[in-house]
Amino acid sequence: MILIDRKHWTHEEIFNYKGDDDLITQVIRPHLSYLTHEADWPRKYKWAKGVWRYNSKSKSKEGKKALWVTLTTAYNSNTGTHIVQVCQSVIKGDKGNEIIRPTGFWFKKSRFFQRDEIDYVLYMDLFSTSVGKTGSAIVLEDLKEEARQIAQERGKDSSVVFYLYNAMSPIYDDTKTIKRLAQAWGVPFTDRMSIDQVKNALHDKLKYYDAQNDEQFGYKALIDYIKHDSPIVDVLAAIQQARDRKVLRLDNGFNWILTEPDGTELEVLHKLSMHQRKNSTDALAKFLLDYEGKLEMLMDMSGYEPAKKTKEAAKKNRPPGRPKKEVEEPEQKSEGSDDDSSGAFNANTDFDALPYASLVEAAKQADIKTHGVKKLELLTQVKKHYITLTE
Repeated sequence: MILIDRKHWTHEEIFNYKGDDDLITQVIRPHLSYLTHEADWPRKYKWAKGVWRYNSKSKSKEGKKALWVTLTTAYNSNTGTHIVQVCQSVIKGDKGNEIIRPTGFWFKKSRFFQRDEIDYVLYMDLFSTSVGKTGSAIVLEDLKEEARQIAQERGKDSSVVFYLYNAMSPIYDDTKTIKRLAQAWGVPFTDRMSIDQVKNALHDKLKYYDAQNDEQFGYKALIDYIKHDSPIVDVLAAIQQARDRKVLRLDNGFNWILTEPDGTELEVLHKLSMHQRKNSTDALAKFLLDYEGKLEMLMDMSGYEPAKKTKEAAKKNRPPGRPKKEVEEPEQKSEGSDDDSSGAFNANTDFDALPYASLVEAAKQADIKTHGVKKLELLTQVKKHYITLTE
């Protein structure tokens, strides 16, 4: 039975109510009508997804052991605050007081409610804080909605399966593109894998991100990247390859640091702000899209070969008001003729004091190989080149 301020209301009284209390007219009566005439029975309630946890002993997912669901609440309507209750019976106590039974129930795993328990369902749907609200532990099992969601998920997955595994896919046997995508999604050491292993690892990553509702790395994101060849893919892939080859590391979650393969620190590539630390890789990728010189240096050090259209696409997709930024170089006083091929670098440059990025730039101007060359060796070659030019 339904009690409002200790008064028992029958379903007939609720449907025939002529007053203006919106607790009855706007809240209880519409839902009671739905449950009476339209709802499917029995109604099953179960633990919400967020409640399930992996039990290492049973090797399975389990919900809470039990949750007490109270059947009394206060509700503020246009006529004031009312106490709403649902129970099976109201009995007189020894002292003449009313005793309501039950005052609640223990919920364990799942529970079916039959049509003759419609008042309990009404209360749970409308008033219980444990059921159906954001963050609630208990939800109504909606088989039609769950079937729709499953069909939707399988539809998204089937599109990705086509691109990765169907022989008619434009990238089916394009090993370079598939490995590039896998690296962008954070799959490590793709150069040690067969193409099928890379596909499977990429598919697993996609399933994980899609389950987290991550729009940037879910199923749809991959298909968009395949169709539009976004420049961010190459940047993310270069970051992963640099980490695989141990020339880039994240220091305590604060700084991205360029290193030599033996761990020797070269320079801080990017300092993360507080709000960037949660998505550190994404923050570095966006930073590198703006600083083309540092991006090229990272690709050189990692040996990453970008897609042909990466630079052009990066320029085209750069947001308005954010011009390309090169690595800042210290000003050097150039000596010699105006057509000096060494540009800002010459024999008088203090190469020992240059930051690593500038040293790489000096090497590039001199057509000196930088990939796989340690800083000390690179410094020696650069010095030798520019000193020889003046002799």
